[in-house]
Amino acid sequence: MPLECGYLDAAGSGGRPFAPQFLKSGKLLIAQTAISFNISAPRHGSCRPTKQRASGRTSFSSRSRTFVTEIHDTHHPISSGLVFREQRRRRGARAADFLKRRAPKYLGHFESLLARHSSREGYVLGARLTYVDLSLFQIVAGLSYAFPRAMASRRAGIRASRLHERVRGRPRMRPILPRPRRIPFNNEGIFRHYPTSTPGAGGRGRGGGSPAESICRVSPITVAKSRPSVPRTGSATGRTCFST
Repeated sequence: MPLECGYLDAAGSGGRPFAPQFLKSGKLLIAQTAISFNISAPRHGSCRPTKQRASGRTSFSSRSRTFVTEIHDTHHPISSGLVFREQRRRRGARAADFLKRRAPKYLGHFESLLARHSSREGYVLGARLTYVDLSLFQIVAGLSYAFPRAMASRRAGIRASRLHERVRGRPRMRPILPRPRRIPFNNEGIFRHYPTSTPGAGGRGRGGGSPAESICRVSPITVAKSRPSVPRTGSATGRTCFST
């Protein structure tokens, strides 16, 4: 951490990172995760260094980071500067809306990307595994930890769940997954699970679900259609799968 603080406190402008995480590679100092992946991944053989593929990978990384931010906001709906107990009452409504509207749209988009490849061994961007698949692997695993009952539904991203299992079973992943090489999910990270009483209810949650799942009456996540319908005469009835 002292090394990172040295870069943050350094004099100068433009290239100075705003906050961790950032990548230092030779003379390059890269502060955005999507760009860091795009530069480092080809060097480690986890993707092909082609401009066409790079555009798709960067687009997916940026979109997945937005999704992760929305996942974070389910337990910090007001501000990241406030602790959980200071915004707990707002959390239930935010998480319930996330399960009902936001998660289906993102998962539906990921499903549509995977549906392009008919082979059961297909990945997000083709027949070869890239860091994009590793990102989706972590998102599915985290959502399954945070919202187990909603994600247990067969409709909650079937192809994404299959991708998760394929990535998990790869030979080079097996030594990484067990502790201590992979930090277990916990309530200090992005993906959090609170098996406590439903806000305003008084009793304990049932079945190990989160409060948001109790509020939603354990409604399973149903992925949105890959192609949004067109709103009628300016109404808000149409679905927009890629709105943020």
